[in-house]
Amino acid sequence: MKVFVTGGTGFLGRHLIEVLLAEGCEVTALVRTFDRARELPAGVRPVSGDVTRRDKLRAAMRGAELVFHLAAWVGRGARPKDYQRLARINVDGTRTLLELAGELGGPPVVVTSTLEVFGDTHGRLVVEGDLPRTAPAESEYARSKYRALVEVIEPLQARGLPVMVVCPGQLYGPGDLSAMGQLLHSYALRRLPVLLGPETAFCWTHAADAARGHWLAAQKGRPGQTYLLPGPALSY
Repeated sequence: MKVFVTGGTGFLGRHLIEVLLAEGCEVTALVRTFDRARELPAGVRPVSGDVTRRDKLRAAMRGAELVFHLAAWVGRGARPKDYQRLARINVDGTRTLLELAGELGGPPVVVTSTLEVFGDTHGRLVVEGDLPRTAPAESEYARSKYRALVEVIEPLQARGLPVMVVCPGQLYGPGDLSAMGQLLHSYALRRLPVLLGPETAFCWTHAADAARGHWLAAQKGRPGQTYLLPGPALSY
């Protein structure tokens, strides 16, 4: 199977590509620069471009039988001057990719969202079939992913585009270079003398489990559905 992946050089993307290669897929990965292509494993075909450039994205995606859209900007600590960039990548980039998928014959697309679109549930259990109906207040990243879901993905799903959404929880695991990964690493080395908000809880999802969940969504999921990939809810 010919598979096209955006965000393949990211934390989750690297785990997903390992799954795809193990399943015998021919993987093409979109990379912003060929320097980033060095991070890809052997056997992956890198193509230069990004999700905001329609021309290069169309050429890279042509011929794909399955698409995974992981590319996003998390923008932790983003300030108001960065909000347009978050919207351009996470909202407009998702729209560009999905519209092109439709123009290219509609290969199935698995889009990575996040449990953060539900905001702070205050302990309420969220189940598959629930959809967020109000924008989360916790971060601009979460709001951008919410906008991508309700303004872009759901309308295109309603028009028949074969799109499935997966929502992992807080990712962790080997290879995590994010601020969260650094925090957990510091804790493991007993170099974390203080932590604000230790009662804060997340649903934690191991990156390898999330990657396998993406593949299962592609193989067994139904277009138009949103699948939740939470791990256990644990406080700091």
